[in-house]
Amino acid sequence: MSPKRSVLIVDGSEESREVFRAALGREGMEVREAARADEGLELARHGSFDVIVLDMETEAASDRTVASEFGKAAQASSTPIVVLGAARRQ
Repeated sequence: MSPKRSVLIVDGSEESREVFRAALGREGMEVREAARADEGLELARHGSFDVIVLDMETEAASDRTVASEFGKAAQASSTPIVVLGAARRQ
């Protein structure tokens, strides 16, 4: 039996996390989630995930320092990050 794949969802929206949880859970993935960027960063630093999904509109995630820290945590563990967010018009 192959090990269960895991994903970390960092999204301030309970509804969005619920959609991810349901869809990925049906595919047999273990889903961990955080509503705040700092919680997600702590999980990313100390957990083992196959992928991290980060909503840049989550509280503080759009801060360059926080985004950089997610990048460092992901790079240290060779974990890909999927970044979600709305495109901004200048």
